Order: sequence, then structure tokens, then C-alpha cells
Amino acid sequence: MDNADSAGASLLRRWIDGKQGYTQATLAEDLNVSAGMISHLVTGRARPSTGLACLLQARTGGAVMVTDWLDEHEACEYTVMSRLVGPADG
Repeated sequence: MDNADSAGASLLRRWIDGKQGYTQATLAEDLNVSAGMISHLVTGRARPSTGLACLLQARTGGAVMVTDWLDEHEACEYTVMSRLVGPADG
């Protein structure tokens, strides 16, 4: 999937860059995923699973939201579901 211009990729890149001494490798370790996965996310070569998107939202304190990775239709579905079951970050 080519997601290079996704809001999620851009926001995650900015969030990591804004954290002094924090790296893609640190985030990968925090989330128990490979550094390669984080690299793919920030460059837009991959999109996270819903579960990983939820973890990213929680880890970034909402700076990168689950919906930032979704297209308009998916974001609408997610919004409806989160109203039914509660937000991804608890």
C-alpha cells in the first residue's frame, strides 16, 4: 500500500522527530514491533493494523490518532464503532 502522504505517516514522523533522544528504534521497542515496521509506517510504505494504530494513539498521547491512518470511509466506520464500544485509548 502506498500511503506516503497519509496523515498518520506524517504525524508519526513529526512526533518522533519532536521527542529529544527518541528514535524509531525506541518506539519499536516500546510497542514490541520491529524497527523495520516503524520505518515502513513513517515513510508510508505500510499502514498499521487497527491494533497497532490503537497502540500508536495511546503511546503518542493522541498526537497520532487511529483515524489518521484511515481513508474517509474507514474513519467513519471507526467513529461509529468507537461510539458503540468506547475510544481506542480507553
